[in-house]
Amino acid sequence: MTIISETPTPLLVVDDLAVEFATSSGAIHAVNGISFTVAAGETVAIVGESGSGKSVSALAIMGLIPPPGHQTNGVVRLASQTLTDMPDRHYRTLRGRNIAMIFQDPLSSLNPAFRVGDQIVEAMTTHGTAKAEARTRAIELMESVGIANAPRRARDYPHQFSGGMRQRVMIAMAIANRPQLLIADEPTTALDVTIQAQVLDVLQAAKKDADAALLLITHDLGVVAGMADRVLVMYAGRIIEQGSVDEVLINPIHPYTRGLLAALPSLHTNSRAPLPTIAGVPPNLLSDREACALAPRCEFAIDVCRSSRPLLEAVSGNQENHQAACFRAHDMAVLKVDK
Repeated sequence: MTIISETPTPLLVVDDLAVEFATSSGAIHAVNGISFTVAAGETVAIVGESGSGKSVSALAIMGLIPPPGHQTNGVVRLASQTLTDMPDRHYRTLRGRNIAMIFQDPLSSLNPAFRVGDQIVEAMTTHGTAKAEARTRAIELMESVGIANAPRRARDYPHQFSGGMRQRVMIAMAIANRPQLLIADEPTTALDVTIQAQVLDVLQAAKKDADAALLLITHDLGVVAGMADRVLVMYAGRIIEQGSVDEVLINPIHPYTRGLLAALPSLHTNSRAPLPTIAGVPPNLLSDREACALAPRCEFAIDVCRSSRPLLEAVSGNQENHQAACFRAHDMAVLKVDK
């Protein structure tokens, strides 16, 4: 298991990142001061409910926050380069070459008017690869991600591929220039279980082929358990628990993390009984209140939770291994709560 303290200079550093979206009702605080690192070759997963800030964080790292959103605070660094406030013309040279993203909806990410092979070729020629070399590598990439009869399929259009095959094309395109960092945003959304497993295997192989670090955004804790080295749990735009996969999934501390795990079906789940859920609804992000955002939904909340915001702190002797933002972290560590 990768330990971040063993890497003096992480590949990716996100420091106090904050993103807001201006609306007629006020500013939506989509991301509220998150900090984390990803080491070279490491897989870090970000999990949480829809609206927790996972995808916005990834778009901020890529410099692709859509209007009316904007980064209001924080610094993003990739290797020795500071990406924050970098001119867009310079940022474009990094996207696809040093850092690449696999979006959750490949059909809307691929251009329907161009052949699949041409789009993979363009991803390489944009960064200086000769066209003939790019065409050869495009076929090799399609074969490497499990697309049969690649020379013929390269001439097809996106609508001629199934959802799983389109996702494979997106992975091939993302690794075309062997980037240092791959970001995968819900790469198995809307795919059936069998295809999900195939796509995840392809993603693992692609990461290894490119010798890249992987930032995996997902709501599927089963995927996290099978792929990640470390996991960050987000809620209301903040990281509320982080640590190694074993620490967080086997010994969860934050009540929200425990709620997510309790909602997972297992072989012992009564098929006739409803799965447990986290009561209530996610908070309104129009207000950045000085209190624990989970308090209205938390059965373990006490008075201080409703008046102050807990900091992300160590729950054991090792500050860098397992942290949680909960006033009752030490109580929760010994409290027996059914999964």
